Amino acid sequence: MTRKRELLVTLSGGFLCLFFLGGFALTILPMDEATYSDKVFPLLQGNLPGDELGRNFEAVKTLSTWFAITLLVVLCLIALASFFLKGNRNPGRAGIILIAAGGATLIGTQLVAFPLAFLFFLAAALCFFRKQPNRKGVTHA
Repeated sequence: MTRKRELLVTLSGGFLCLFFLGGFALTILPMDEATYSDKVFPLLQGNLPGDELGRNFEAVKTLSTWFAITLLVVLCLIALASFFLKGNRNPGRAGIILIAAGGATLIGTQLVAFPLAFLFFLAAALCFFRKQPNRKGVTHA
């Protein structure tokens, strides 16, 4: 038996992380300061003084680097958790790994991606608490 619900929630969270965190990182990391000052900084200028451009650019570059590193860690954890979920091998271990993926998402994005981390925590809770019937009709964890 497989744990399709847990896999679906886990892979949805992974896809959303890939889309949002990877998209932000791929947009900002190759950008130079001139492009940043033309395209992105005017959107933020209402809250920031104009002389803060250099420091703001470095802060956004650092944030996108953290997002990229977080994405790599989370995708590795998702792959490992999916291995344990496939075929209902060890859902308890998959739940622990998914909690780690959610924690890495929270810490690596400085709590910005908490909706994405919630998906990993939800999948972990499903791993721990949802009973799976076997072929004879007896439920087990």
